[in-house]
Amino acid sequence: MSFTGRGVRSALLMATVALACAGCGVGTTVEAATTQPPATPGTAPAGGTAPAPNLPGPGHSRLVSAQTGALNPRPVSWAQAQTLSGNTVRLYFWSGACDQVDHVSAAWTATTVTLTLYVGGDPKDAGRACPDYAAATAVDTTLRQPLGGRQLLDGSATGADSGHRPVIT
Repeated sequence: MSFTGRGVRSALLMATVALACAGCGVGTTVEAATTQPPATPGTAPAGGTAPAPNLPGPGHSRLVSAQTGALNPRPVSWAQAQTLSGNTVRLYFWSGACDQVDHVSAAWTATTVTLTLYVGGDPKDAGRACPDYAAATAVDTTLRQPLGGRQLLDGSATGADSGHRPVIT
């Protein structure tokens, strides 16, 4: 069997295309790499816990500050919390490229503190197209008094979700 010049070129072109396509679909797609992993509600064992895997947490979350004025702020679930010095609690959550933390509200009972994180659009990005991805993010909030053994709950929780989240101490 012999190939003509045109046959060799066609065979080489087909082989090149086949090799180029062989890598298609291999590895992590952008969607899979940026999709928010599901947060499994849970409580911290006595004495706290290490950061939960596959959740935003210490060491891999960008720290932002709350700034009132976000566009259409809405309650957003936080994945876990970390108690810091004094009355400060750091909330870890997933946010989008054009999101801005507006504020954190706290509701107190004798046994719980329910923290509700409000996130909206960043006014400087109004009218712009924003990339559709989630980034591990954190925000600090200062409570009016120490937790004093009260359990932290997520105020955005609805339905069967009890609002219990891991707490890192």
